Amino acid sequence: MSFLKRLWNNEFYQGGIYLTVSSFLVNILNYFFNLVTGRALGPIGFGEITTLLSYTTIFSVPILVVSMIIIEKLGAKGRERFNFAKDLEKWFLSKIKRWWFLIFLALLFSPFVPRITNLSTFSSYFLIPLIILAFLGAFYGALGQGLRLFFEFSVVSIIAVAVKLAGGILALLGIGRLNIVVIFILLSSIYGLLEYRRVIIKRVLRVANHANRMLDKRIINVVTNPQFVLIFISVLALIVLNNFDVIFVKKFFSAQDAGIYAAWSLFAKIILYSVGPIFSIAYIFFTSKENQIFHEKTLNISLIVLAAITLISYSFYSYFSAFIINIFFGNKFISVAPYLGRASIFGSLYAGITFLNNYFLAKKSGFGLILPVSLPFYIVGLFLIPKKLGVLIELNIIFAVLALLLYLIAYARIFFYNSADGKIKR
Repeated sequence: MSFLKRLWNNEFYQGGIYLTVSSFLVNILNYFFNLVTGRALGPIGFGEITTLLSYTTIFSVPILVVSMIIIEKLGAKGRERFNFAKDLEKWFLSKIKRWWFLIFLALLFSPFVPRITNLSTFSSYFLIPLIILAFLGAFYGALGQGLRLFFEFSVVSIIAVAVKLAGGILALLGIGRLNIVVIFILLSSIYGLLEYRRVIIKRVLRVANHANRMLDKRIINVVTNPQFVLIFISVLALIVLNNFDVIFVKKFFSAQDAGIYAAWSLFAKIILYSVGPIFSIAYIFFTSKENQIFHEKTLNISLIVLAAITLISYSFYSYFSAFIINIFFGNKFISVAPYLGRASIFGSLYAGITFLNNYFLAKKSGFGLILPVSLPFYIVGLFLIPKKLGVLIELNIIFAVLALLLYLIAYARIFFYNSADGKIKR
């Protein structure tokens, strides 16, 4: 009993429980959001919503990278992390006040979005506000994780996704259609930002001293930092691999095919949802020097678990494909059924790539550039292949297999030669 008590009092274990439970609930709610939206809007509307969210994700990469650096820096500050967080927020707000006009200029670009993205006019006018809110929310989310406010931020995340889900339910009930879903996505982002900031201000002001040191950091110094460049390029490649195909199909395939492919992509991402909590904790864990001797053992066990998930999901998707599609999306999406087994393969491969990539980033290893260097071949391949869903799915799997093999070779080099920077130690 005393052992369990000590284990529960450990910040990483306790945070892991909170993040695991909340991530599970968030992913379940997100999954239901996609299901009810697909049923309410059909393939064409579902493709529209998925593409809108994919654009938002890709354009949020810079702040997501900054978030990863914030988490690492706060972790390295120890007991001073609350004071550092207070200074960091003050610096962040000063930059927003200085460059506020860029937000206004971005909003002026909205009328041109439909022609570029193939999104509807209504959705297009929400794209830039969603990107701005994602940018701000990710900053405060990173502060929360770095300060290890796992419980508070878990609750906020769950409620924010529940707000988004409410829009899908209203559409399913016939109260609005695409417009109500998009509006509630915006409301969800606004709620998340306001609550994240409220929690940060409440906790930081209560714990931090009142030195109010202004960080002397220029944005150019931040974005030219080698660590920022490494993480930015690497995370951008991960997000492009996970979202660019959806955007590509929306632009160059029929609206019906875009919706069918969006459903396929969702089933692939379910694998990522299932191991998402591990990724959240793993990056924080791998940046912690105190637990360095356990890093490789943890990674090995996680890869074995992922392999087991791959086998189970492939069997389930392959043998019950038509049943799964009819239960969750309805017969409008039955065209996805022949490709469903391959969704589990691609989702598992992508999860493995993400996990190994995060390991290399936490180690500040140049091997984190494996995917960015490889990705241009994938993008070129998209434009060269016939515009058929089956061919596109095969391209996804072939590229993911090759990328994962490169990551595993790099990890084997580190594992056997004990060199996280890729140099063999003699």
